[in-house]
Amino acid sequence: MYPTETVRFVHITFAGGGKGGSVGALASEAKASVGVFAGAVGTAGVAGTAGAVGTAGVAAAATGSQTGSNQYVETNHGWVSYHSAPRLNSPVLGKLHLGDKAPLVQKADKWWYEIRWHNRNVYITTDSKYTHVATIGGTKGSAATGGTAATAATNSTQQYVEANHGWVSYHSQAKLNSPVLGRLQLGDKAPLIKKVNKWWYEIRWHGRNVYITTDSKYTHVVTSGTGQGTQTGTTGTSKTVSVPKSIQQPVPATPPQTTGSARIQLPPPGVQWDPSITPKAGRNASIQAKTNAVLSVAQSKLGTKYIWGHNEDRGQYGFDCSNYTEYVYHHALGYKFTTSSRGQYRYVGKTVPQSAMKPGDLLIFEKGKHVGIYAGNNRMIQEGGGLGKCGYLGLGANSYWAKHMTAVRRMY
Repeated sequence: MYPTETVRFVHITFAGGGKGGSVGALASEAKASVGVFAGAVGTAGVAGTAGAVGTAGVAAAATGSQTGSNQYVETNHGWVSYHSAPRLNSPVLGKLHLGDKAPLVQKADKWWYEIRWHNRNVYITTDSKYTHVATIGGTKGSAATGGTAATAATNSTQQYVEANHGWVSYHSQAKLNSPVLGRLQLGDKAPLIKKVNKWWYEIRWHGRNVYITTDSKYTHVVTSGTGQGTQTGTTGTSKTVSVPKSIQQPVPATPPQTTGSARIQLPPPGVQWDPSITPKAGRNASIQAKTNAVLSVAQSKLGTKYIWGHNEDRGQYGFDCSNYTEYVYHHALGYKFTTSSRGQYRYVGKTVPQSAMKPGDLLIFEKGKHVGIYAGNNRMIQEGGGLGKCGYLGLGANSYWAKHMTAVRRMY
C-alpha cells in the first residue's frame, strides 16, 4: 500500500463548518487537488480542474518545508500504518484510523509526511490513495509547485447526502412502504441526484438510484468543490473553523494526580487541561461538585439543535453528539479532547464496567457512532440520538441504547 514511485498530487481538504442540520441549510467544503512537487500542476482529482485550490484554504507547502499548525493528515478510508522513520522498512508504530487528525509537522520528502501523534514525531505515506492533508481555517493560500502558485478554480461542486449518526435505511422508491434495500452508514457520502419532494432525496449508491429521507434529524446534505451549491433555495457558504489547541500542537504533559477529588488519575486518558478556561469545577473540587458541574453545563444546552460538525466553542450554533460532550467537559472541568466520536471511543476516559456507571460518565455507543453523558436514573443526556436536539434518552435494560452501549468511560 506504500508508494514505489513518485506521487505527483496530494489531496488537500478545506473543511467548512456547519454541515447540514436542516434540509437545504448547506455549508460548502472546498475540496481540490494540487501539485506539490515536480514543479508542475496536473489535473485535480476532485473537481476535474487543473490545479484547483479551495477558496478558504491554505495549500500544501513544498517538499521538506515546515507547515502551519492548522494542517493535519487524515486517512482516506480504513487505516494507514505510521513508521518510526521515513523508510518503508522502519518499525511500524501504529495505525492512523479514519477520522483521526494528525498534526502535520512537515513533508519529509516526496514519499513521507512527518506527523505528530501520541506525543512523538512519526512518518506516514504521502500516497494520495491512502492519505490527504486537511487545512482548517479561513486564510487564502496557494500551492507551492516549484515556485509557481496554482490559481483558484471556481464553480465546480458535488453534493452528497450523509447520515447524522448511526445509519439510515434507503428504499427502492420514494415511498415509505417501498422495499428497504440497505443502510447508509455514518461516514458514507452518497452522491445526491436530486430532491424528489419534501420527504425524499434521490441518491446514487452501489451502482443504482435509491431514495432516502430528507428528515434533518437523520440526514444532511454537504457540498464538495470550489464553488457554492444550492438546495431548496439556500446557498452554501464556507465558514472558518478553529482547531482546538490540543489538536493543533502537542501540549506539555501535566503530571497525573490522584486525590480525594477524583476516582481516577487526572487528567483522564486522551484528555489535556485547557489553561485558558475557568471551569465550573476546578481540579481539586469534590467528586460531587464535578458531577454537578458536568450535569449543569449539559442541561444548559437542552433543546439546542443538532447540527453536524458544530460546536459553540467555535462561535457556531448547535452541536453534534461528540462536539457536545467535549463542550460539556470543557466548560465543566476544563478538559480538552478530540471532538470525533470515534476518537472519543478509541482514546478518551478510563473504561469502567457498565454495572459501575456513575452520573457524569462518558457513554459510547456502537464503537463511537454515538456518545452521551450518563445523567443518573437510567437516563443519558446527549445531542441528536434521533431527537434532532439536545435531550434525555432512556437506558433501561430493554432500551435500544442500553443494548447498543459499547463502553462507559470515567472522566474524573
